[in-house]
Amino acid sequence: MTRNRTAIDVFSAIGTELMVLLLVVLAAGLTVSRYFSVARERMRRVEARLRRRAARRVAA
Repeated sequence: MTRNRTAIDVFSAIGTELMVLLLVVLAAGLTVSRYFSVARERMRRVEARLRRRAARRVAA
């Protein structure tokens, strides 16, 4: 009886570990995707600024 309960405890502990690991992986994935979207937006702004500068140079 005792051995059975410890096996269940071990499995539940493994399940808890897996859940925590899954949450950490999800949080890391969200952080990375947010970072990439911010970097993409920044690059878009820089490109727009360069395009405006080039257009001004062509007009002048």
